Amino acid sequence: LLSMLVALVVLLPADVCADPSVGRFVRIDGRINIERPGNGTVVPVISGGEVFAGDVIVTGKDSRAQIAFIDNSFAYIAPGSKVMVMQYYINKTYTGEDRRKAFINLLEGMVRTIARKYTGEGSVFIVETPTASARTQNADFIISFSRSVTGLSVLEGDVVVKNLSSYVIGEVLLRP
Repeated sequence: LLSMLVALVVLLPADVCADPSVGRFVRIDGRINIERPGNGTVVPVISGGEVFAGDVIVTGKDSRAQIAFIDNSFAYIAPGSKVMVMQYYINKTYTGEDRRKAFINLLEGMVRTIARKYTGEGSVFIVETPTASARTQNADFIISFSRSVTGLSVLEGDVVVKNLSSYVIGEVLLRP
């Protein structure tokens, strides 16, 4: 039985075993690269190219990218940025509603995110920098990170922000 199962997995097409994409590049200006997890390969981005969980997107100093995610949320990545898509999924709960989780890590630079309809229990859209975490269920906001400083500006909706230092307790609710 085990040998039949192994044979079945080996004979499956590669795309059946592969993780599904979490979004697509709908616009790119300049040179954008993706660092794929696991094998360390760097792939140049093309318009329409797929984004997967674990990808690190790197924009050049005169480059920018726009990603449309599978749930119609968006990320606009500014020049000179490095962004990792840590997690992105949608699950149906037993009540039939969507539970969504997006977790994006901004390592350097700036990104504007538009998160919509994260209303189900447990649904959350998070952008984290090395020093702060911003979470929302329905907002349009810009977050930046450079030299240990995180900046955040809310354009629409509510964003809860907290410092990632264990010495700083509490959260702050930001609105436009």
